[in-house]
Amino acid sequence: EIAHRHGARVVVDNTFATPIVQRPLALGADVVVHSTTKYINGHGTVIGGAVVTNDTVLMEEGIGSLIKFTGGVPSAFDCWLTNLGLKTLPLRMRQHVTNAMSVAGFLHTHPAVTATHYPGLTSHPGHEIAARQMDGFGAMLAFDLGSYEAAVRFLDHVRLCTLAVSLGNIDTLVEHPASMTHRVVDPQDRVAAGITDGLVRMSVGLEAAEDILADVAQALDR
Repeated sequence: EIAHRHGARVVVDNTFATPIVQRPLALGADVVVHSTTKYINGHGTVIGGAVVTNDTVLMEEGIGSLIKFTGGVPSAFDCWLTNLGLKTLPLRMRQHVTNAMSVAGFLHTHPAVTATHYPGLTSHPGHEIAARQMDGFGAMLAFDLGSYEAAVRFLDHVRLCTLAVSLGNIDTLVEHPASMTHRVVDPQDRVAAGITDGLVRMSVGLEAAEDILADVAQALDR
């Protein structure tokens, strides 16, 4: 409402939630973007993206023209793979969310973890708004182990979880933002954004929850 009062469009990156968990257009957003590489494909076999809007003029004269003139169009095979992922997206997201709740609850009470960030936890500052507008809380979470050394030690000892910078895969993926995705960001800016040296990001996959928990537990105990 604030943006619209000032004549601005609201653009939402809904990659983490997917349309199964959250539908921003129904909440008043003007444009929604997705990295279809992630949950929509779900198997790590495609690089792609999607732009969705109810504004036909914007799509035809703005976004559509940009796509037409720059050639940002996926191949037929990539579209086929993405469509295969779409067929199982509702089932996958339900299990992703269920597993993530189990992992977040475990991490939240583990003595080696100084902070757990997941909107499904009632302690999360965004829990109430997430509960109002989302059907589930997604499968992305982060937790802080207090130091760079502790985070690296954890990542060195996971066996089931895979060290990778991507997310939204059927496999559980973990990464260390301070030395991987956000390595080039100024350290002070990283900390100001909540990305500490001990932070680990996890994209919770579809393995049996007890197997994910067992792997996380043994890595934390090292």
